[in-house]
Amino acid sequence: MTMKIPGRKRVLVGVLAAAALLVGTTASVASASGGPATQRPHPGSISGFSAVTPTQILVRNNSANETSTSTTLTAIPGMSATFKVGHRARVLMHFTDEAGCSGPTAGQWCDVEILVDGVEAAPGDGTDYAIDTSDGSRTFKWIGAGLNRNITVAAGTHTVRVMFAPVFSGDTAWSGENNLEVWVF
Repeated sequence: MTMKIPGRKRVLVGVLAAAALLVGTTASVASASGGPATQRPHPGSISGFSAVTPTQILVRNNSANETSTSTTLTAIPGMSATFKVGHRARVLMHFTDEAGCSGPTAGQWCDVEILVDGVEAAPGDGTDYAIDTSDGSRTFKWIGAGLNRNITVAAGTHTVRVMFAPVFSGDTAWSGENNLEVWVF
């Protein structure tokens, strides 16, 4: 069934619809262009934060390729940043990497960790983060991978470092074409 709307009412309905669209669009644009940003905690998270603007954003890029056969964490060259804050601050870190892990046994993995002043940032769990896994062929099957971490720091100077290592003896970890972003709130 089609509903007929007389001439003047049709114009009024059109004007009201356009006004509603304009108000919704304006509110969205205002929010996206500098309105206060608020992150609501995910149901599984233990904390949330609010900030209008980060106080610092540090970006590091490195296109060099690095490998490691040591099961001890090794710093990825160029993937560190030092910052100073005069207040307690929330730090969000995002790392992307062309990663590879090769070894004799399928299912073994290579680890990447983000440390702040030598402490693994949340939700890190030691060597449990697999940036890539071996298929047992001893050849690299490169992937684009990344991870996000966060930590709260006290006032002072802090250093963020990205570390990597194969988890199992006999494996080789590969890292290249990587990017580190550090957002300080």
